[in-house]
Amino acid sequence: MPRFFRHISASAFQFGLNQALGVVMFYVLSRGLDRDLFGELNWALAVSLTAFTLLGAGLDALVVKRIAAGEAAAPLLRLYHRHVGWVGAAAYALLFIASMEFPAFFHEHLFLLGIALAKTLLFQALPYKQLAAGKERFGILMKMSIGSALAKTAAFLCCWFTRQWDVRLVMGIFIVSDLAEWLISRYEGKKLLEREPVRSAQNYLSLLKTALPQAGTVLFSSALARFDWIFIGLFVSAAKLAEYSFAYKAYEVCSLPLLAIAPLLVPAFARGAAIDRNRLIRLELSLAWATVLCLNLLWTPVVDPLTGGMYGAVNAKTIFLLSLALPILYQNNFLWTLHFAEGRLRWILVTFACSFAVNVLGDVLLIPRWGNEGAAGAFLAAIVLQTLMYQKDILENGWWTQAICALSAAGAALATAGIANVWLRLFIASASYIIGLILTRRLRRDDLVYMSSHPQPPASVSRIQYRDDR
Repeated sequence: MPRFFRHISASAFQFGLNQALGVVMFYVLSRGLDRDLFGELNWALAVSLTAFTLLGAGLDALVVKRIAAGEAAAPLLRLYHRHVGWVGAAAYALLFIASMEFPAFFHEHLFLLGIALAKTLLFQALPYKQLAAGKERFGILMKMSIGSALAKTAAFLCCWFTRQWDVRLVMGIFIVSDLAEWLISRYEGKKLLEREPVRSAQNYLSLLKTALPQAGTVLFSSALARFDWIFIGLFVSAAKLAEYSFAYKAYEVCSLPLLAIAPLLVPAFARGAAIDRNRLIRLELSLAWATVLCLNLLWTPVVDPLTGGMYGAVNAKTIFLLSLALPILYQNNFLWTLHFAEGRLRWILVTFACSFAVNVLGDVLLIPRWGNEGAAGAFLAAIVLQTLMYQKDILENGWWTQAICALSAAGAALATAGIANVWLRLFIASASYIIGLILTRRLRRDDLVYMSSHPQPPASVSRIQYRDDR
């Protein structure tokens, strides 16, 4: 079995377990807190995670790439750790001062100060996680994150069963769990470090300079990921944000296979691993459109009973628009990785800037009129534009597969529209979709053979190829 596909198993298990715990925690919070509090909690999480992603300045992906390419890990980690330590402490200090200057704002957004503290602590764990990712030690990476997820999920389940919900208690659970994740990551990460001398501060400045194009990319990608949440929370209502965040969480959960694959692509492409990229993108898109089909068939019949009618039918149009972004996101991540592995950071930055502008403009124009559906539509438009721009100079083209899979999924859904039983409809639609992919050769007999027994050629035989070979 190729090394890449062996790592998918470890990465998939790690992300699958984390996402399963995250789904349970998210569901429990959505049922335990009223819509306004749930919306405020998600707004605080969106602001905090966006802020600390920006403060990371793109060093995370750069560190993974350099470690995967064989650069000494210890000097990189010392510099990166110094960065997150000082920047994280300074950012939270400024936020705390702001809370004393503007108490009314922080009283309205009552979760912000506590959640920001939790994410400041979690920010300190990033260097060690990137070290494990760069070295492709996914078992250790799982140890770093699973303890916090287990603790949070268990604590919120206790709150749910005992019906003891309190704002301070919720914030306390986040703070203690993220502190534990930092300490565990530090302990596990230090065991991976080589003993090397500390280098001068000039290396830190050099590292920052190298990461500047990536920092711009992080700026736009982070804002793109959560701008709609922040905008809805500020200018619409916390209750509408609760609805949108529930649909968006479902969209994120459905991207679980991508989350399992994505961390493997940068190290694999950076070291020139031999991967049949056309086969990989074809299989990814086939899986993505299967997810779109199943998600839309099951959404209202399953989610409404689970949430007491709070987040199902009201989000049907929103989840449809978000689900259409899933296959585009698979192709997007694949193309981004090819550009990043070859150091084309300027084009990545330009692409993110354009897609961010489209997303902001779309949110400003569409959310006031169409609410959550407008936010989902703006996000979809931004992802489509971003992916089209990433296609520049890359030989692998997944658009034909996108079209075939989309038509197969749409045909399966329309052909089974008259079936009343949702589970019978799901079974027949899924079978019809798979048959369509086999007939159009999107799925082939040798795909399974390749993933299970294809030999791993030397790393030097495969290089990322562009139309203009610089």
